[in-house]
Amino acid sequence: MRGGVLIVGGRENIQLLALEKHNAILVTGGFGVSQRVKRTADSLGIPFMVTHYDIFTVATMINHALSDVRIKIDLKTVNQVYQSKHDHGYQTTTNIIKDFNQQVKQTKHVRVPVVDSDNHVVGVISVQDTVRKPNDTQIELVMSKDVSTAKPHKRLANISQKMSFEDLNMLPVSTDDK
Repeated sequence: MRGGVLIVGGRENIQLLALEKHNAILVTGGFGVSQRVKRTADSLGIPFMVTHYDIFTVATMINHALSDVRIKIDLKTVNQVYQSKHDHGYQTTTNIIKDFNQQVKQTKHVRVPVVDSDNHVVGVISVQDTVRKPNDTQIELVMSKDVSTAKPHKRLANISQKMSFEDLNMLPVSTDDK
């Protein structure tokens, strides 16, 4: 990789390799850098930094800082970026597995919201829900019913974090109060 930052301990050979590959180095554990490493960094114009913190602490601090920055600058809401059900695809409670399987082939979306006759999100159907089920089985009988939804006014950073923690690749957007 070029143009990155390598977090490394006191191993001079690794420090030099990172510099040769045009990566900055962050030396942890209070280790110093040799004159050779300093000369190489100076000649290539690549910065290096030394800290007394261990690698795990540094990585944790960087992760927290990036997360904080992302949350502070990400003012977008779900409403600004979500796909409508017509663009993403959806199923109704009266559809059957065959309908869903055809949609998967066309859209490559393996998980879609399920809406009732009043257009309310009542579940989610995924390929996993349909395994070993007859094609004429109604979606309502196999869909996941305990479904998280996002509200259009919610901040994208919060929803993104929720999706990451809950390992969701799709989250229905609903204006319902239920």
